[in-house]
Amino acid sequence: MPFLYIADQAAILRKSGDRFLVEADQSIRLDVPYHRLENILLFGNIQVTTQALAEALDKGISFSFFTRHGRLRGSLLPPGDHNVGLRISQYQLYLDEPRSLTIARAIVNAKVRNAIAVLRRYEERGKASAETERGVMTNALASLPSAASRAEVDGLEGISAKSYFDALMRFNESPFSWPGRVKHPATDPLNALLSLTYTLLMNELAALLQARGLDPAIGMLHDLDPSRPSLALDLMEPFRAPLADRFVLTSVNRSVFQPADFAPGDDHGGVILHPAAMHRFFEQYERWMQENIGIEGKPPVNFRMCLRRQVESLCRSLHGETEFAPFTFPLDAPPYPGALSPEAQV
Repeated sequence: MPFLYIADQAAILRKSGDRFLVEADQSIRLDVPYHRLENILLFGNIQVTTQALAEALDKGISFSFFTRHGRLRGSLLPPGDHNVGLRISQYQLYLDEPRSLTIARAIVNAKVRNAIAVLRRYEERGKASAETERGVMTNALASLPSAASRAEVDGLEGISAKSYFDALMRFNESPFSWPGRVKHPATDPLNALLSLTYTLLMNELAALLQARGLDPAIGMLHDLDPSRPSLALDLMEPFRAPLADRFVLTSVNRSVFQPADFAPGDDHGGVILHPAAMHRFFEQYERWMQENIGIEGKPPVNFRMCLRRQVESLCRSLHGETEFAPFTFPLDAPPYPGALSPEAQV
């Protein structure tokens, strides 16, 4: 269990010897050795003793602080890899518009192709067709190599994303209706689950980037914004459909979550999971992240390993060793033709 999620309101995280204790309602809810942990995620009103905080940082364990609704407040990380040369290369890449645009195209190329692969998987069940939407997405891919600016790349990504969600939710067999993608706040259960999953992914990628000495705020696809880690969002794009969206749709289709699991979250129309359902979410999410998605007969690989490989691929490309290779789904999919070809660098 490398990730520890604490969502019991008024819980206290303490240190006891070589273990962390989570106390709530005057009882110990969890007793875990700290050598098994990499990240501690706190949701809402959670207290952490100074001793626990210091021990975690000494052992290389990071903290992430969220509201009860799942909005990321911030992170506290131990000293990472002070790789100044790598960060300089990252800034140089950002300032090199043709190279930066090439990577932005590759990311969107991977995102759209992975989304098409997900739709095809659902279509194989024979319950609905996404042929029209896949056609729109395929046309967007064909236009991607000639996109001459980040704005054009964003536009093609937006067209594809709308078609993708229109098709994806035809495979929604849960009692939850789909109003379209709604954020800040998510006003329905499906959007609430998607937003929470995206936030966890973004946070994990941002921590991996910082640990390698990169700046999570300087991306190639997403514009600079002081309120978000643009590079983490860049790397997350190819994972949205195969990891996050499939996780949410699989969970609701299997009745892991029901309407009674949700409650109004604030005065702005948002909804959140009840505490018991939140615990269930974390359990299912961790299981999903660690499940083997590799090819039979080869060493097992899971989504968490793929996140790390994505960051390492970016680091190698910044060192000039290889081209950046976005995540492909399924893992045995062939490389994306033209993703980083000279034609894509126009």
